Amino acid sequence: MAGGTDAADFAMVPRIHPGGIVVTNDTGLAAMALARGAHAVNPRGRVYQAATIDAELAVRHAEQQYRRADSGTPVAQMPTAAIASRMRVI
Repeated sequence: MAGGTDAADFAMVPRIHPGGIVVTNDTGLAAMALARGAHAVNPRGRVYQAATIDAELAVRHAEQQYRRADSGTPVAQMPTAAIASRMRVI
């Protein structure tokens, strides 16, 4: 298997079949599972939905940007307008 932070995810994707169930805490892997027609659920039982996965990925991306910028303010404590102004519309 090739290296990289997502190597294990990419190795699993070909094994995901329509109607299968993927248990993951990774939004990216959940999105790939949904795209392949599988069901995705996190370890606490929350079911990922195809209708909302794009928004969840956008939030994850925004959170990563803030962490990289080392703003010192957790995204959960930022005003909604500040988060929205930095997110690109999908």
